[in-house]
Amino acid sequence: MANKITKKELSEVKEVSNNFNNTLYQLGHMRLVENELLIKAAQERSVVENVKKKLQDKYGNIDVDLKTGEYSESNKED
Repeated sequence: MANKITKKELSEVKEVSNNFNNTLYQLGHMRLVENELLIKAAQERSVVENVKKKLQDKYGNIDVDLKTGEYSESNKED
């Protein structure tokens, strides 16, 4: 006959093991989501830079009020 732990102990071991594995899964999922968001942010930054370049080519170095669309010359160097 094999040696066994009690059913209560086995239940406890299974529960803590499942909790730990679930936490590791959630951490992995968070990292995946984080990486996807970093990629998306880099893509959006590229789009922003393209729009800024088009506006700069047309209007020069300007600051744009995003509420009104009005712009003024910018003192900032790009």
